[in-house]
Amino acid sequence: KFLTKKQNWLLTFYSGLAFSPLAVFSGLWGNPFLQEAYNLTNTQAAGYVTLSFVGLGLGAPLFGFLSDKLGNRVKVMSSGTLLSLLALVCMLYGPTGSKFLLGTEMFFFGLGTGAFMLGFTLGKEWNALAMTATVVAMINTGDALFGAFSEPFVGKLLDVFSTGRVHHSSHFALSDFHKAFFVLPVYLVLALVFAYFL
Repeated sequence: KFLTKKQNWLLTFYSGLAFSPLAVFSGLWGNPFLQEAYNLTNTQAAGYVTLSFVGLGLGAPLFGFLSDKLGNRVKVMSSGTLLSLLALVCMLYGPTGSKFLLGTEMFFFGLGTGAFMLGFTLGKEWNALAMTATVVAMINTGDALFGAFSEPFVGKLLDVFSTGRVHHSSHFALSDFHKAFFVLPVYLVLALVFAYFL
């Protein structure tokens, strides 16, 4: 019965699309991008990537608290995703001179991503108690599938757009990253579209 409920599918697609940019960028491709774009060492880049996970760890309970206080989980969830989108776009395509600005953008990218966790809460609230574990597993599977597809997909795009020049410790030029990473903001825009229909 839960498979025929439109809201469950919307939550699954929203959650997968909202979480995947963090998994792709911070989990795999962000380190070489930051080295290339911001002229960082491997260790420095890893430190900035860590800020996104710190943001995620703080964002999940923060947005949960706000959604309880405001009584509107979907709006809070959408606001977090929008914050993540803005921070990601600024980080990928904005000025690269300020390390403080980079750290701030990375933190807010992770912080905003934390709102995706509200999808699990909505899945629990919108379904019968007996279906809670099944619906949560369905949403979580969406996260895993989107992440598993997106990481090699971005890698393939990097290969396609590659200029063949080696820069710093990366095999890709900054323009290669810019072209391949366009899918990450698109994911977040699509997540907002799915959230709109919830």
